[in-house]
Amino acid sequence: MRKTKTYIILIIFSFLIGCKDNKKEIDFQNSKINSEWSTIEYKERNVEFKFPEKDFKIEHDTLRVDWLGNVHLQRWTFNTKSKKNNPNFAYSFSHYKYPKHNFTEEEVDEFFDGIVENLMDAFDAELLYNRQIDYKGNPGRELYYFMPSTKIYFTERTYLINNEQFALTVITKKDKILNKSIKTFLESFEIIK
Repeated sequence: MRKTKTYIILIIFSFLIGCKDNKKEIDFQNSKINSEWSTIEYKERNVEFKFPEKDFKIEHDTLRVDWLGNVHLQRWTFNTKSKKNNPNFAYSFSHYKYPKHNFTEEEVDEFFDGIVENLMDAFDAELLYNRQIDYKGNPGRELYYFMPSTKIYFTERTYLINNEQFALTVITKKDKILNKSIKTFLESFEIIK
């Protein structure tokens, strides 16, 4: 669990480093946002999602969870640092492959509650919104949280599908929390056949 928290802190730190120019006040409301998003296919898992552009990086890692075993992580990150017309700081799509384990309904709730608790602890964040969602009958959560120390806001949807977690996260600032690109990204997740 400690390694997981450490890794989560490293992830957010990498986002923050990439977004360190976030102190500039830019009026994005009158800016033209790219309407042609790039579809990213993750063929190994038959899923796709969209980023504003194809300029992203991919990371791989293995995390050790005491009660579950090794969790394999693959993350795509699109950092908007040099993109002047984007209202958000970063977009992230993460895939966590868990060892074979049949989650009971109670364990699913504990799993998502644990994610929320770990995120809030690791980021010293304040949870503003947490609701149960689903994707085609698979359980999920939609989260909205804030890091007071950085004034950065996160909107996240995460799903548990066949022992695999898929998470979509957008990082933005308070005055941009309702921009259309957040919804476009979060709703771009799709299981393909």
